[in-house]
Amino acid sequence: MDRHNRLSNNRLSKLALCKQLLLVGAIILSLLPMMSYGKSAKMSQEDQPILGRYEHVTIDELGDTQIKAKLDTGAYTASLNASDIEYFKKGDDDWVRFTPVIDDVRLATLELPLEKISKIKPRVEEGEDQDDIVASKRPVVKMKVCLAGQWKTIDVNLTNRDHFNYPLLLGAKALRQYKALVDAGREYTADPACNQ
Repeated sequence: MDRHNRLSNNRLSKLALCKQLLLVGAIILSLLPMMSYGKSAKMSQEDQPILGRYEHVTIDELGDTQIKAKLDTGAYTASLNASDIEYFKKGDDDWVRFTPVIDDVRLATLELPLEKISKIKPRVEEGEDQDDIVASKRPVVKMKVCLAGQWKTIDVNLTNRDHFNYPLLLGAKALRQYKALVDAGREYTADPACNQ
């Protein structure tokens, strides 16, 4: 009888040990996806600069002038404050002539190839009827913009932004080119310097 009890107790101990090992293994397996997710999320954040809602940028076509820009993930395109916008032809190509206006200062007039004409609908405010909103047509040019140490050539539409606090708006399309994340609670976090 003693031998039978010892064998039975031994089997029960082994069975309990197996159950514990299975439980530990199941817990480890259930944690693997979270550990993997945490690692990939951290890696993607390391690859992407986290910028503030407002940053300083440099536009190559405007020289060394630093410009305050608003980074707006709710907007799609980039917009620059410009006046005296004129369309003209150079040979068979369409061009646009405009005067950038930065902090109420009119800069030297620029002439750039016209990429396209963009239709921009203003945001609909609460209570407004979507059908009453009229899209404006804006010229789009390519400009080389430095943000967070990176030079990128982006599409920029030209419009009068005198009534806004920031002469340049960078929307989601441009921000994707910089692979940037925006933290709306931060401001001027990036070093505005870029090497040519």
